Amino acid sequence: TGSTGVGKTELTKQLAKLLFGNDQGHLIRFDMSEFALDESLDLFRSEITRRVWDMGHADLLLDEVEKASQLVIRMLLQVLDDGRLSDDNGRQVSFLNTYIVMTTNAGAEIYKTIAEYNADDTGSGKDLVMKMKEIRKSLTQTMDGRFPPELLGRIDVIVPFQPLSRETLRKIVVTKLYEMVQEVLSKHGVRVQVSKRVLT
Repeated sequence: TGSTGVGKTELTKQLAKLLFGNDQGHLIRFDMSEFALDESLDLFRSEITRRVWDMGHADLLLDEVEKASQLVIRMLLQVLDDGRLSDDNGRQVSFLNTYIVMTTNAGAEIYKTIAEYNADDTGSGKDLVMKMKEIRKSLTQTMDGRFPPELLGRIDVIVPFQPLSRETLRKIVVTKLYEMVQEVLSKHGVRVQVSKRVLT
């Protein structure tokens, strides 16, 4: 949980790389805003069971889970509880070899307060630990209770992400721009120059 752009999705990619040697072959990503309507439940069930069955061992990312339909959230309870889900043909698909990561931007108001008054780029997480009770409460109260207590009760750990300072954001932009410049050079043989004004 955390505000936009703090590295929640990136961390999941790095987890897949650490566990399986790459972040592409074993990362299953769902943008949960695509399953916001109740009618999307069957499509979600079909897609998630097919992809987990095909891969076996995987890092499953449910990105921005708060945007999913309540029916989809309820179905996730079964996955987190039993570790399995039936597909379209009634076949039981096991999730026991799957790491499930859900990201959310819920509780943004708390992170905004932390960013304004308790900026910390050391990674200590001191201020986040003190605000953990508020963060949990915020998850159950935002988005019409999209995170029912029984869902939160089945999650092993909630990891709050510290809002990034302006200086850290600048360093990230510099790193990403450098990677882009290198990629364009290697793929197209073209040198790209980035003006310093871009970073101000």
